[in-house]
Amino acid sequence: MLDVNLAGELVFPVAEILRDRQIPILFSTGYGVSGLQGEFASLPVLHKPFSQSALQAKLAVALEMTTHDLARQSSP
Repeated sequence: MLDVNLAGELVFPVAEILRDRQIPILFSTGYGVSGLQGEFASLPVLHKPFSQSALQAKLAVALEMTTHDLARQSSP
């Protein structure tokens, strides 16, 4: 799970590495989906503040993504 903005630094370079390694990604943000770069817009997003049940549900979605889904994210 990646927080989109950490002390003013965006997490997308880390997300690119995880995506390229086909590691599931879940974003957490207070900015909504509009806070995501286009290439990551179809990945699961957990909106802050969130509940434990919302976290569990979004983690399940992220883990269910296939390697094909993740590989497609790296295509231009």
